[in-house]
Amino acid sequence: MRTLILFILAGAAYAQQFRGTISGRVTDQQAAVIANAAIVATQVETGSRTQTVSTADGQYTLPFLPPGDYSVSAEFSGFKRFVREGLRMSANERVSLDIQMDIGQTADAITVSGESPLLVTSTASVGQVINQRQIENMPMNGRTPLVLAQLAFGVIPNSDPRFYRPFDDGGPSGFSMGGAPNRQNEGRTTRK
Repeated sequence: MRTLILFILAGAAYAQQFRGTISGRVTDQQAAVIANAAIVATQVETGSRTQTVSTADGQYTLPFLPPGDYSVSAEFSGFKRFVREGLRMSANERVSLDIQMDIGQTADAITVSGESPLLVTSTASVGQVINQRQIENMPMNGRTPLVLAQLAFGVIPNSDPRFYRPFDDGGPSGFSMGGAPNRQNEGRTTRK
């Protein structure tokens, strides 16, 4: 029985994910699907590229994208190149981006600039990215990384900040997340 519980908890820990996914459908102006279109997501900060091709029904998925700003492009022979800039990916976010391609030369490009929608309806997951500049400039008692977890949406600290010490997570680990009881987040109990 103890082994079974261990395997269940290990599976739950493995399922946690910080990377995001961009997916959608590639169509032309008449809403006909475009198969085998080349789709590329480029992370602006690092220049790393993730690429795929659309399926027979026009669907595509770009999984395992680290949080950051992205530019997404799509190309197919006989159509103008599609570019979507300013796409912000947060932790565990699933962005739905449908691509409509216009007939023309591939040397021509249609560039769509804009911000990501504030309301993501494709998933109920919530995540947040705290960037390096925020970490470096933020006063953190004891420089304990668990203090950063308390800045996320839906996290309520339940411990006294006077007891935050460097290299000791006993104080900062006392928080509730998403309505869970104190120190019982993700099905695990922390006891000191």
